[in-house]
Amino acid sequence: MALAVESYIRSLDAREIPRYNLSEAARYLGMTETRLRNWFTGYFYPTGSGERRWAEPILKPADATSQSLSFYDIASAHVILGFRGKKISLKAVRAAIRYYVTEIDPQRYPLLSEDFYTFGKDIIIEKLGQHISLTKPGQLAMSKIVERYLNRIERDPKTKMPVRFAPLRSPSLRGHDIIVIDPNVSYGKPVIRGTRITAEFIAKRKQNGESVSALVKDYKLSRRVIQEAISYSSHKKAA
Repeated sequence: MALAVESYIRSLDAREIPRYNLSEAARYLGMTETRLRNWFTGYFYPTGSGERRWAEPILKPADATSQSLSFYDIASAHVILGFRGKKISLKAVRAAIRYYVTEIDPQRYPLLSEDFYTFGKDIIIEKLGQHISLTKPGQLAMSKIVERYLNRIERDPKTKMPVRFAPLRSPSLRGHDIIVIDPNVSYGKPVIRGTRITAEFIAKRKQNGESVSALVKDYKLSRRVIQEAISYSSHKKAA
């Protein structure tokens, strides 16, 4: 029995395992827990007439009972942050997802297997050399703008699904891709690229009074890398 359980666990894709609670995921993405929860569970919002209407969830958590998220879940939220950074409304994001899964590919993670672009307020994908609008179904776009958020997602060349990504915790920042989230490294916590050193651990050592110079010497990393880890963990959440 033990061998069967171990074999089953090894067969699982680490990217699909629910391992992040909402608070932790929101912290990694640089957003509020409430905002992230709304995307996964839905929410009521007031109308101009004073009524309250229900907004359906945009994403589905890996574990709906505990509201635990997988790597794929937080990568999907990262993509939505990219759209929001371009002032794309949540209504347009919902419409794009709905059109994609009903007309193009009914898959579990529709935001992760394509290279998405924006044209004005539209969300675009490229199919057979044509740019197709998902927010205005059937229309073709004349141009494409690559999102900085999506550029930070690294994909498996065969499946086109994400294997790791470098969170950009604010659309106004020009952060490097030094800090990455990889589900197979340090339990999926944000780490310094190419190491198993978590950004949070570096930041805590700095908070405890250690100097950047001491950390540089201790880990044999550049000052820029150490400062990026500290900055990542101390950056305030977006509203």
